[in-house]
Amino acid sequence: MEQHPLLAACALALLLGVRQVAGQFTTNTAYLHKLDGSSSYITGVTPDELYVLFAINNGMYPSNTIDLVFSEALFPTTGTPTPTVAVLNWPSATAVSGITATSTVTGTGPQTLQLTLAGSGVMSGGGTQYAVKVTSDLQALPGAATAVTIRGRSTGNGYSPYITVFNVVSAPTITLTPSSPTTGSTPTQLRLAFTQAAKRFAASNLVLNCNFPLFVQGLSGTGISYTGVTLDNTYTSTSAYKLTLPVSVDLPTGTSVTIEIGPPLLAEIFFAWRTSVVCTYGGESTIYTNSALTNVNAEWDQESVATFAVSGHPASGFYVHAAYPHRTDGGSAYAAGATPQELFIVFLCLSAGLSSGNSITLTSSVALFTTSGSPTPTVEIRSWPSGSAVAGVTATSSASSSGTVLTVSLTGGTLSVQTPYAIRVTSELIALPGAAAAVTIDGQATGNSASGATTVFNVVGAPTITLTPTNPLSGSTPTQLQIAFTQASRLDRISGRSTKVQIYSDTDHVFATGNTAGVSATGMTVLSCSASSAQLLSILLNAGVAPGDSVTITITSPMLAKLSVVWPTTVLMTYGSVQSDYTNSALTNMNTEWAGASGFGRIYVPGQTGFYIHAGFTGASDQHLASSSISELLIVFMLFDAAMTAGGQITITARSQIMFDSSAPNDFVVTLHNWDIATLTAVSGTGATARINSVGNVLTVTLNSGTLLTEVAYALKVPAHIKDRASYQEPMRIVGESTGNAASQETGIFWNIHPPTITVTSPDLNAGTQPWRIEFSFVSACRREAGEVIDLTYDQLVLASGQSTGVTSTGATFSSYLSYSSGGTSNGILLTLADALPAGTAVTIRISRPFPILPVLPALTGDVVFGWRGSGWVSPGYNTEWSNRAWTHVVPMAGSDPVARFGNVVRHFELPPKVLTPLLIAPDLEIHGSVFEGRSFEVHGAAFEGKSPEQWFDRIVIMSSEHSESRFLDIRVKTGLCELNRSKLARGQLATLDITLGLGTVESPNTVFKHEKFTDSIPFGFLGAHAFIRHVKRHHNLQFASIGGFPRECVDLAAPSLHFYVCSSPAAEYYGDLRNLSLEYVHLDLVFVEFKTSFEHIRGLLPELWGLHAMSESTTAVLKVESTQQKVESTCRRKVGSSCAQ
Repeated sequence: MEQHPLLAACALALLLGVRQVAGQFTTNTAYLHKLDGSSSYITGVTPDELYVLFAINNGMYPSNTIDLVFSEALFPTTGTPTPTVAVLNWPSATAVSGITATSTVTGTGPQTLQLTLAGSGVMSGGGTQYAVKVTSDLQALPGAATAVTIRGRSTGNGYSPYITVFNVVSAPTITLTPSSPTTGSTPTQLRLAFTQAAKRFAASNLVLNCNFPLFVQGLSGTGISYTGVTLDNTYTSTSAYKLTLPVSVDLPTGTSVTIEIGPPLLAEIFFAWRTSVVCTYGGESTIYTNSALTNVNAEWDQESVATFAVSGHPASGFYVHAAYPHRTDGGSAYAAGATPQELFIVFLCLSAGLSSGNSITLTSSVALFTTSGSPTPTVEIRSWPSGSAVAGVTATSSASSSGTVLTVSLTGGTLSVQTPYAIRVTSELIALPGAAAAVTIDGQATGNSASGATTVFNVVGAPTITLTPTNPLSGSTPTQLQIAFTQASRLDRISGRSTKVQIYSDTDHVFATGNTAGVSATGMTVLSCSASSAQLLSILLNAGVAPGDSVTITITSPMLAKLSVVWPTTVLMTYGSVQSDYTNSALTNMNTEWAGASGFGRIYVPGQTGFYIHAGFTGASDQHLASSSISELLIVFMLFDAAMTAGGQITITARSQIMFDSSAPNDFVVTLHNWDIATLTAVSGTGATARINSVGNVLTVTLNSGTLLTEVAYALKVPAHIKDRASYQEPMRIVGESTGNAASQETGIFWNIHPPTITVTSPDLNAGTQPWRIEFSFVSACRREAGEVIDLTYDQLVLASGQSTGVTSTGATFSSYLSYSSGGTSNGILLTLADALPAGTAVTIRISRPFPILPVLPALTGDVVFGWRGSGWVSPGYNTEWSNRAWTHVVPMAGSDPVARFGNVVRHFELPPKVLTPLLIAPDLEIHGSVFEGRSFEVHGAAFEGKSPEQWFDRIVIMSSEHSESRFLDIRVKTGLCELNRSKLARGQLATLDITLGLGTVESPNTVFKHEKFTDSIPFGFLGAHAFIRHVKRHHNLQFASIGGFPRECVDLAAPSLHFYVCSSPAAEYYGDLRNLSLEYVHLDLVFVEFKTSFEHIRGLLPELWGLHAMSESTTAVLKVESTQQKVESTCRRKVGSSCAQ
């Protein structure tokens, strides 16, 4: 790509004075790498990659060569190896552009790797760093520890001396004290002693990874001592498996290093199967990737002598650890009489592994399998606790006629000793015992004797659930929820993974979403808790729980939520543990111990009896406003005393105003729906018609078919024949009764409301300004329930998306809120109600600075329309209570006269002609401008003498704030357009603008570059802004797209803090007899599209004229005060044309 002449000039200036030095090839270091993350430098290992780092003083070109001489044979010593090689930039490890290479190897030790360069690129000299990457023909490292040295040379660069680039090392010495820790203990020390294999530079990271969670996550600068290496004190346990060790001083290859790690960095050993610890050590760099340890160049990975064992588990034989029945439908898996759909039996072979042809025999204390015929349950072997299938292992099984003995035969694959597995049984399972009981299983396997029966799970009864108070009222918060039960399954607190149990409620708004406190327990140790929803509580355990343990979970404030359920409801709860291997249709990954448990009291609405009317809504947007027409009506009700069958009637009587159209036909169709906050669904099998009395205040509904039950929420939808709303603000009060249900109390189901009052406190309403506050005051038209999400919408993006602070309210209480933008006109704030909001409540919502939810206004014009709507039903119109226009905002500009326009602020000003004046200073750009004056003229014989009252911009200069004295962009309007022949212009040539880029000061530039065509580019790096040249087209939405026969031309600039453009423009006020002056006075317009920073950071003449800052004396001095004569002349001048006689 052709380099821009201006940048070439900059580059030439930077290179002046650089002196070539004698050619020298410098070898720095080398790195080996294994892609699978295993040892790269251990004796006998075969590396996958080799990186050799070097620098050159003289540049290199295609056909040049590089010779690397190794003290050891790293490549095959027979034949003629031709390793695959690449030349990389370093340390980025990116390919050198335009350079490829081939290689050959000679010698058996020392060995020489010779690279021949090809392609069209160039390798720069002057000490530039490179690397040779070798990815084939590498052979095993020497079988004994040794230092590997390299020297090198290249065309134009002489041999470097031999240096040690890495060491082939022996296995490290790793000691854990004690060597076999047990469950619940904390090791006192992990000691690692080794020889450093590769050179590591200061400010790089070393990492130590373990396959077992040995570390307390998140600790920094504690618990480590070391020799041979210098670390800074920010070494951190970035996970329970990983230590990150920053190097503060270069660590040479061959250094003897000792690292000792102790408390508090070493973690307590939770439940663990017998396992050995594998530690991996190496350098961390983004250039290295591998399947095991991303970005780690592993020097060694080594198994320590330590093994961990579970307390109390036998040392030999066959050990059955636990069993887990499971139901995929989410039902109770351990309840008396329940039939499991799956059974997982967890075991270890402690004496010998198993292979194809070996068998396992399991004996249960109760019948678990079919007792008729010759059952052959479907089985498979899984890894545990991951639950994943064991590769290559297949098995068959048979069960005894008693249903208590299962024999599993391996038909393929092998199972390792001292490794946990699970037998998954998915058929021939029968119902559990009909009463609570402990289930034990004993087992044996080929080469592994029986080690005794283990209680693997308990068949359990229903829990005891106590809510205080027993029957809480809707809108109240219970003081305590207590759940007592017998633990059915074994829960293991496995190292590195907390065991999770969950409690699920079938009724929303039991738990306080997002809370992490308010849960305690006996019989289990709670590590943490969280309510991910109002129905789901998750509890992490800090210790295991055995089957048969008595557990009591107590839930109090702040975990208990305010009950928003408005109907009499019995709450059902479900409990179980979470494990990745379990899936079910109701609660993914939960192994349910008990489900559908009650005892939780019923939730009531205060004072509900007979025929209860809860709320009402009207259809379509804005139909709650006073004087509006109503298309349909929704009345929410419940029957408390008696169900209603076909022939029954409901009577609704309006008390406050005439509600229905008395001219409606008899027996028009109405519909009945099930109701909750989110949905409306038709009541199956029901049909209904309605009549309106002659006054229009009574609606009688007859149920023609179907049944309405007691204590079920229904909604009556009246699709037409509703009177228009009254013109005044008041509630719509009604009473209701039905067959078998006495009249309800009078209820104000909704309000006629006036449009909201929207108050914007702001310096003005212009793009680029930042309001101080937006306030909405209104009366709530409808009842809204606790937990319901209200959407405050706006059709232009005047609030920042993704914000959850800056909103306050009175009259309504919100538990949370979040602003959003879906693009275009779909913007809003989602506000979640913490309490019910009754109809008729006066509400004020304030959105205030200094929170980021109030940004600067965007560069869009027109009204901003706000709306208020509730949660989404099938018919969204029921939710929109009001919409209202708030304000109009506009784009600021500096005009052409010159005049500064900013919304409703219009100020004429006058500048010294032909003097470059600072107009605006932003954090990244400065804008300067100069003006010219018009001349005296005659109109129909009337002379206008003296100083012209009009000026226009003829020059705009933009400078980088950082380089204001070294770089500038100069834009001038061309003169003499009246005499210019457009046909003589070259294609693409600028006709109305002169554009110059310059280095140095504007007054005395060192270098200038003229832009004469639209295709000439302005580099981003020149001013730190995107810039391009365009011309105005006829279809653009402007009053004037051309200047005489010439298209208007513009320069657009978009910097981090602002976006603006400079355009050539005719003096459009002159036309008719003076149309020649529109071309003579062609000038520049300066228009600001968008400000991306606060106006506090924008200074200068224009911001002061716009009213953003107080005007200085110098700004006040340029304000233009027109005389009466000037105003007359100006008016005439704008009106002069072929028909003007003034």
